[in-house]
Amino acid sequence: MELSDKIAIAAIVVAALCAFAAIFATYHTASKQRKQTESLETEKAKPAFERQKRQGWPLVDNLPDAPRPILGRDGELARLAEMVEDSHVAAVTGHRKNQATLRGPGGIGKTELATEYARRNKQTYKGVWKIEAESETGLQSGLAELGAKLNIPKSEKPKATAIAVLHNLRDRAEPWLILFDNVPDYKTIQPYLVSGG
Repeated sequence: MELSDKIAIAAIVVAALCAFAAIFATYHTASKQRKQTESLETEKAKPAFERQKRQGWPLVDNLPDAPRPILGRDGELARLAEMVEDSHVAAVTGHRKNQATLRGPGGIGKTELATEYARRNKQTYKGVWKIEAESETGLQSGLAELGAKLNIPKSEKPKATAIAVLHNLRDRAEPWLILFDNVPDYKTIQPYLVSGG
């Protein structure tokens, strides 16, 4: 076998090894991405207390700092967590909307309770956003602000923007927690309740 033949064979072997390495790298990357997606879907289906707390989560949150520790409300916080988690599991299985509601007279601490739940569990959500929903305008403004943070295109109509933001969050693989605060009645918020996520 001549030297030129040996060089040609070596070049073919090197080319084959390079092709194999490229195929392996592509397979490895695709496999890694598939596993990450499956892992996120599995995590999303779990209740917050079982979800992995992730470093750096939430990426987006607008929760106020706690003005003081909440004392004597552990039972209420546990019941709220149960309501949120039951509705989360039900939403994943498709049986009802992913929502929990706190109702009662003004001044009894509904906002404080919901905000404390969000603070304690925020590392299990990709984002936590509190929206002042006393009026439809306030609700739309809060959702538009969140949309701007997430680079979601703004519509000319505030309601369309708000609904687009909620649909975008619903379609993401990671779990989000949205707090609608001071909702005066169901009619105000009903068009913005997005099921399935």
